[in-house]
Amino acid sequence: MNISIHKASVSEQLQADKNSHSTWGKEQSLDDYLAQCETSVRRKKAQGWVLTLDGTVVSSLGCHDLQFHLAGEIVDGFGLASVHTRDDMRKRGFADRLCQHVIAQQRSKNKRIGLLFSDINPTYYENMGFALHSQNSHDCQPLTGLINSGPKAILNPLEPTREVAWLQAAYTLFHANSKCALARSQEYWSYSILANPENVFWSIVQSHQRVGYVRIAKADDLWAIVECVINTTERPEALRCDVHRQIAALAQQAKVSLLTSWQQPPSAIQVHYVQRKRSKAWPMLMLQAPCTENDLGDIPIYVSDYF
Repeated sequence: MNISIHKASVSEQLQADKNSHSTWGKEQSLDDYLAQCETSVRRKKAQGWVLTLDGTVVSSLGCHDLQFHLAGEIVDGFGLASVHTRDDMRKRGFADRLCQHVIAQQRSKNKRIGLLFSDINPTYYENMGFALHSQNSHDCQPLTGLINSGPKAILNPLEPTREVAWLQAAYTLFHANSKCALARSQEYWSYSILANPENVFWSIVQSHQRVGYVRIAKADDLWAIVECVINTTERPEALRCDVHRQIAALAQQAKVSLLTSWQQPPSAIQVHYVQRKRSKAWPMLMLQAPCTENDLGDIPIYVSDYF
């Protein structure tokens, strides 16, 4: 039995995609699923890795190069995505072995922080050294109570592809001194916009100046507040509340009844939201030192960074 772990060749990546069709593409034909994989913006950004057994791809994953704000510094990190094992080879430790190899390889390059989004029992990744960050979302339904709870912010539509530099600067200023947050270059911003075509942006206006932005993911039956970045010393928390109210009003005008957010809403309007546990996409972080979920409580991980 010959086991090899290495970066995927083109043919091995194709094998890996065929393996994963029954898990992530079962609603599509194999050809349609493979075409989707080939054109995926997220897939193109990742380095594919495989574990092969006697030359056959058994397990696979994608590894993303990332950077993080960490206590005033920019440090290198990595992300693990699309961890998969062929149906008939599961429960034999192959995916664990592949993940551990890639983590060690990334750590050898002094990449200090790891990130992944788990769709399975997080204990699996906790055993590798990751810590669960959050499993919760916050839902507002109906919207009327929030809309009528106070003043609303002035929001102007923003075309993100034309404002990459401004968005990057606003985001960096907001997170520069964070305990820990994902760092985004202009290149990463361009990738994020392409990877999330359903997202729309508004600039937040205060005293006739842009002081931040809000990013919304739209679906048929809900709007999700993906990011709310505010850079002002003038009533920032009150302004966040105003933004939530205005987004709720815009959602209601669009005949959308549910507003949701990964981030906890400001305390003044939390009464209008109900917390629920999500069924998947749970962010998990690996730091250099051991950490607990409580240590990670104030770290902003956004759904827009999902890979």
